[in-house]
Amino acid sequence: MISLGILFSFISLTILSWIIFSSTKAPFLRMLKTRRTNIKETIHQSRRALNDAKNMCVTFRDKLTGVEKERSSMVSQMKIDLQKMRERMIQDANDLGGNIRVTAKRTSEQEFRAAKARLRWQIASAAINLAREKLEKHLTKDDDFGLQEETLTNLEQSKYGKSITSEALRESII
Repeated sequence: MISLGILFSFISLTILSWIIFSSTKAPFLRMLKTRRTNIKETIHQSRRALNDAKNMCVTFRDKLTGVEKERSSMVSQMKIDLQKMRERMIQDANDLGGNIRVTAKRTSEQEFRAAKARLRWQIASAAINLAREKLEKHLTKDDDFGLQEETLTNLEQSKYGKSITSEALRESII
């Protein structure tokens, strides 16, 4: 059988366990209850945070979709604007090219007329000098003066030469 010492030890241990259990039961249950409440609160907050995150995700997804549509719209508008600018630049370049051609043509015509007038003037001047040299050899001073006056009158009436006053021509000859 079991010895009496072991039996008393077992009973003492049981009583001690019962005393410890009885004295710690209420605080232990309070601790478990508090822990359960804290866990429930944490779960509740986590669920609320999850729902908020899902709502924010949907909101941002909608905003991103809107941004993508707006970006696409802006890109399309920019392409249209760039095409218009390109067409306008081409038109301006064509207009400018036409203006340059007209200006160049006018300038070349003016240069041609000016060169032609200078050539006529030089030819007339050379003819007058040649005529003067020949006349000086064969004419007297009175004949020379009369011929100069007649030549000046003819030059003034000429429609091809510059309008020259007789005094200016006389000064250049003398």
